[in-house]
Amino acid sequence: MIFCEFLEHISLLILSALFIFANDVLMETFVTLIIWVVVSYICQYDDIFPLPLSFNATIIRTH
Repeated sequence: MIFCEFLEHISLLILSALFIFANDVLMETFVTLIIWVVVSYICQYDDIFPLPLSFNATIIRTH
């Protein structure tokens, strides 16, 4: 469980770096989905599911 929280934070860091340097919304969403699939596959629980998607939506609104 602690490992999953660590993965969650790492994925958020990766996403925020991506949002800073990339302007392509489609690419951002695609990478968000890839990260979500990888993290949820490793952790095997769906508490992570809403996190990257809501984070993505927030960033897109602020662009």
